[in-house]
Amino acid sequence: MISLVGILGYAFVLASAIAKIVNMATNAGALLFFIPGGHVVWGLGPRWVPRTCWAATWVRRTVVARGSRFVRVVFIVVVTALLARPCGTRPSPDPAHVPSGSRDGGAAV
Repeated sequence: MISLVGILGYAFVLASAIAKIVNMATNAGALLFFIPGGHVVWGLGPRWVPRTCWAATWVRRTVVARGSRFVRVVFIVVVTALLARPCGTRPSPDPAHVPSGSRDGGAAV
């Protein structure tokens, strides 16, 4: 969405609509890729689809009622929150990625 607004010059509302269409297309592509391998959790679909449709309808109505300024503010708040979170967390050490010799207290093997 940033590239649609910043580089291509779209309005925020139009850019968010295009981003939703692109997101739906990538989700469909992901399903086409993962279904043949059996890597889809089918039990989640019936629970998530109605919620997602309800949320999309609510967002669409809110955007139409409040306009582009509202979309811009929400977008900036969400992006700031997503960028701020990784800055405050440290990844836990993964034993599979510890350099050799470090697993036994630092002694060389």
